[in-house]
Amino acid sequence: MRGRPTVHAVDRRTGKENEAVRLRFGDGFVAGGFTEDGRHALVATMGGLLEGWSVTGGTARRVLGPLGPAMRGDESQLRPVGRSAFVVANGTAVRFLHFEDPGRIDAYDFLEEQSFHAISPDGRTVLRGTPEGMEVFRLGPALWKRHLCQVLGRDLSEDERRGLHWEPVGRVCPQNT
Repeated sequence: MRGRPTVHAVDRRTGKENEAVRLRFGDGFVAGGFTEDGRHALVATMGGLLEGWSVTGGTARRVLGPLGPAMRGDESQLRPVGRSAFVVANGTAVRFLHFEDPGRIDAYDFLEEQSFHAISPDGRTVLRGTPEGMEVFRLGPALWKRHLCQVLGRDLSEDERRGLHWEPVGRVCPQNT
């Protein structure tokens, strides 16, 4: 709620607040979620930007962000994955934010804006809207590589290799493809 950037922890069994776990985030706080280990939170601000917070020792300290582009309501998704990470599907990308290694952001970039409607618990599958309807899209470079090699039946040509976002070293497809 605007002007109330405090998160209150409530024991769902008793309905009582645990005041020792009360945390205060920045004034632009709108909503947030915690990692499984409870040591980090990802917070959406009033402008739709994301901030990563360390919440150890009963205090909240911003350690990441603000990150954009701004979240777009029901077309963006975020969820905790693993012990201390979040996956964010928003705009033209799906990003994995690793709180244990703040400099590491694994990203899957798309050429156009996407409409994301759900993320699997492990973050590796997204449900996205397309002009034709909904599509389940798996984020699996090894799967993509296997499929590409099966379809081509050969390794990539030099022209095809130049078109990649990364520079492969050696063969992309196994010799017996």
